Amino acid sequence: MEKEKIGLYIHIPFCKKICNYCDFPKRVSSIENQEKYIKALIKELDCVIPLLNNYSIKSIYIGGGTPSSVPNYLLRSLLSSIAQKLVLDEVDEFSIEANPEDIDEEFVKTIIENKINRLSIGVQSFNSNVQKIINRKSDYLDLKNKFNLLHQHNFTNINLDYMYNILDLNNEELIKDLDLFISLNPTHISAYSLILEEKTVLHNLFLKNQYNLLDPDKEADSYYLIQNHLEKNGYIQYEISNFCQKNHESIHNIIYWSNERYLGIGLSGSSYLENYRFSNSSTLSEYLNYVELLDDITSVESLIDKTSYKENIDSKEEVEYQIITNLRMTKGIDLKNFSKRFGYEFISYNPTSIKWLVDNSYCTLTNDEFYINKNYLYLSNQIINKILDK
Repeated sequence: MEKEKIGLYIHIPFCKKICNYCDFPKRVSSIENQEKYIKALIKELDCVIPLLNNYSIKSIYIGGGTPSSVPNYLLRSLLSSIAQKLVLDEVDEFSIEANPEDIDEEFVKTIIENKINRLSIGVQSFNSNVQKIINRKSDYLDLKNKFNLLHQHNFTNINLDYMYNILDLNNEELIKDLDLFISLNPTHISAYSLILEEKTVLHNLFLKNQYNLLDPDKEADSYYLIQNHLEKNGYIQYEISNFCQKNHESIHNIIYWSNERYLGIGLSGSSYLENYRFSNSSTLSEYLNYVELLDDITSVESLIDKTSYKENIDSKEEVEYQIITNLRMTKGIDLKNFSKRFGYEFISYNPTSIKWLVDNSYCTLTNDEFYINKNYLYLSNQIINKILDK
């Protein structure tokens, strides 16, 4: 019997500094704490290997935080442990996140020697005014040199994160910034609108009336401008916020958007296996204590008994997750896969709303797919809610 294919997410929460918009589990920490954490991460991986042996690993993603911010000897220790425990030749995609300033000869050699084949670089913007607001500093010429270094080592599968809706840039300023990203010729660009999250520096400034959100109409205009400009320059949109050159979609993220299964390890690592969603603690001391008491995990049931959060997903929620995640992608819902997975036709889920959305050109229904039309992707939340509101 063929093993189910899943994704493996590994979280490294450390950063050299905290960005003003970020609400991911992260921290600036001492080398001593980083050493303790990587040691715990390796132990957790050891303990879940018996469970992972029940699956086929399609992709591995090391995210953060900023994984590239840890000292190279710690990164090597983690990567060599992964290589020893997993059959990396069977993994389709192995990604790691990095900040531009961390990319040097040593880092590049480390990731290549350990079979990482995709790099995601957090840039966000080259506009100096935007950089001041979000507490980041990415230098275009420096990053261009980093790209040259990567290309010298035949490493070309690179994503750049781009963020908009931070300042009220005019169209010319926005395109000028985006063109710098395009000129580096990354294989993938993720274009995210700023979401003002609680407990971030920007949110605190907003509460003090020292920072203002942009008008929603302006945000929509920026979205469509970015969408059209990237496609005009050879980037294919395959998800609401993601664009790539041909055949360079993010395999790991497609696992999430296809509502497929994954295991997350590390601080706050989230998982979805069998019919359970569960996660590790987001508090470092609790996570370290959890790992210290951890032993070999052979089943999902034995793992969820130990995690800090667990949720049993019933069939109704499973269908809702399928609709929500699939409709983020431009290809939408695979109708044959939907009926095979749930035992009934998608159209029967909410025929009135689905018909209305098709008749009013918000969505397209074919014999094989149901998807949101590209010029309405920005309204995906409202469209999805209309389908779910039965």
